[in-house]
Amino acid sequence: MKNKNSITKNSKVRITKALTFFCLLTVLATAFSVCSYAASIDTVLSGMLDSEIKPQIMGVINHFVMPLVAAVILVILIIQIVKSYKSYKEHQEMQWELPIVLLVCLVICLSSPLWMWQMIGWA
Repeated sequence: MKNKNSITKNSKVRITKALTFFCLLTVLATAFSVCSYAASIDTVLSGMLDSEIKPQIMGVINHFVMPLVAAVILVILIIQIVKSYKSYKEHQEMQWELPIVLLVCLVICLSSPLWMWQMIGWA
């Protein structure tokens, strides 16, 4: 009987070693296959960024965000011009600093879609 139990114990040890080796081999193969696919995932994401995401971002910023910001700056500029005119009427002194700064900001905001994308390297 001892002989039969020792054979089954040896068989169990061999099976356990074989399964451990197979699991280790599977984990290593999976780990190295991820590294080999990383380059293709990078090219897919880069291509998707260039072909789909960048044009959408550029379109939203060029056609929605910049005109909205320009409209807000224009309203603030008009309010500041009216305030400066009222100040001129009361004190005979015109304050040009803030309206000029707002006008420069408005010009930069309106012209930025023409040069902004070349500056950040998306054109």
